[in-house]
Amino acid sequence: MRPRALLFSIPAFALALAVAHAHDARADDPGHAHQVAPMTDADMQKWVDDYYAVHPRVGVNRVGAAAVVTVNVVSFRFEADGNAGTQVDTVKISVGESVKWQFGSGSHTVTNGTDFGDPNVGALFDQPINSVQTSFTFQFDNAGLVPYFCQPHLGSFNMRGYVLVQSTTGVSPLPGNNATLGFTRSPRPNPTRAGVDFQFALNQAGQARIEVFDARGARVATVKDGTLPPGSYSGSWDGTGADGVAVGSGVYYLRMTLPGYSKSLRVVVAR
Repeated sequence: MRPRALLFSIPAFALALAVAHAHDARADDPGHAHQVAPMTDADMQKWVDDYYAVHPRVGVNRVGAAAVVTVNVVSFRFEADGNAGTQVDTVKISVGESVKWQFGSGSHTVTNGTDFGDPNVGALFDQPINSVQTSFTFQFDNAGLVPYFCQPHLGSFNMRGYVLVQSTTGVSPLPGNNATLGFTRSPRPNPTRAGVDFQFALNQAGQARIEVFDARGARVATVKDGTLPPGSYSGSWDGTGADGVAVGSGVYYLRMTLPGYSKSLRVVVAR
């Protein structure tokens, strides 16, 4: 995490930028009060140059690494879904995969965090995207929802986006066949900030149904619903619901139903 003194300097840049581009109210047309003028390319370039002259760049730029998603950085949005009408886009990847931000127009930053008040702003990555540094590729090694934004264009243009990093959800066989029945290892980590993994076994072939329910008893995700041969297995739930969106903090239950077996284990999600 960067020093607190650097965090306090970020809003000063943003405030100076907003003041510099605010229109004065017109006496004959009150509707024009508080509008913000579009930034010129020179304005944007100077802001970014001034910022990185006194702040370090954060995050390893994996130049040349393959990325599963490319986000085009244009004025004034992060374009990922091909729909210019969507201001804030969310991309979904798996743990260990990379996202590439590609220069399109203007001069911007790619900074992790929700806004300037986020205590972890810029702790994961904080890089320029412009005609000089035309791309930034970052590998995400932990599951969770990662917000990011452009510093000079957050307040006036809501230039932000999200990366949803998901663990592989499902089951896979373990070596050996010393199967018993049911959970052989409880979900972990527990509490979790993202997802959990666990182990289980079947002593005969049959239907395996593994689901996640919230505290009200509503099903939020299905990990497995199908026939498995006898054996030992590992499983995981990535902390997202059926819609692929990360669930909120709270108590959830991982319910396993096998031939001759049914059990639920408590999982606490603490975002």
